[in-house]
Amino acid sequence: MLARKSLTLDPSGYLPFTAARAFVRGLKFNTGAEFLGWAAGHDEKRTPRPDTIPANPHQVYVYEWVSMSDFLGNERVAFYNREFLDFRTARDFALGLGFNSSSQWRAYIRGDFPELPQRPINVPTNPNFTYAGQGWQSWGDWLGYAGVSQKRVYRPFEEARTFAHGLKLKRWLDWREYVAGRLKDLPPKPADIPAIPHATYRGAGWLNYGDWLGTGVVANHQREWMSYRDSHEFVSKLGLKNALEWRDYCAGRIPGLPPRPANIPANPDKIYHPRDWKGYKRWLKNDARNSSSGEE
Repeated sequence: MLARKSLTLDPSGYLPFTAARAFVRGLKFNTGAEFLGWAAGHDEKRTPRPDTIPANPHQVYVYEWVSMSDFLGNERVAFYNREFLDFRTARDFALGLGFNSSSQWRAYIRGDFPELPQRPINVPTNPNFTYAGQGWQSWGDWLGYAGVSQKRVYRPFEEARTFAHGLKLKRWLDWREYVAGRLKDLPPKPADIPAIPHATYRGAGWLNYGDWLGTGVVANHQREWMSYRDSHEFVSKLGLKNALEWRDYCAGRIPGLPPRPANIPANPDKIYHPRDWKGYKRWLKNDARNSSSGEE
């Protein structure tokens, strides 16, 4: 086993990249999917994931990260680009975001559009480099704005939002379908209503798609979550034993327990700051009960 006490943890509480990679390689995963299942607590054949190994290593070890194959040590991918989706599939994802400039893409990569779906790890941040000679033409082609004028005059935000409310759409994806003209029971989009409102009205009233469509749905990154301390106090009294039981509880598959409050996240590992989040073992642990029984 890895001698954890001889290693210095980084401020987040995780092992340094090389030590974490060595530990994971020793578990002999064949695919990234196997690793993710193990990280989520769904692998009973291997030793449970220590709190010092992150479930999302590509986000924790940003500067050292090469690829999942490198992290797992299975050498299944011979070339770096093979870690990514093929060009057409990756571009389909990018087109769906509705951006009209490369600067908006860069802002999205920085996390400036939290209401949009997160970039999949197999869609590159620098597609112009990754897909050079493999289909790449231009940013206009990648994002779908080639040949489109960007100097239109749009309605003021509140007027445009009132129009959007009247459509009675439920989700961001419904808005994309409407903009593409695929919702035949609705009137065509007026020219002075932007197809990309999150870009057009940024800094001019824009909040999120729940506000734009009138549903009130708020993206996870924009919710006001209960503090880690208060959430932990509630969760630790549920008597759950591991991450798998936590997932079942969040899905409502454990009868007899109170429902999860809306301001306690189902994915606390992605919401709380690393200085607070120390893994599911600590998240589910009842400190008072365990201290009384002599457990540290």
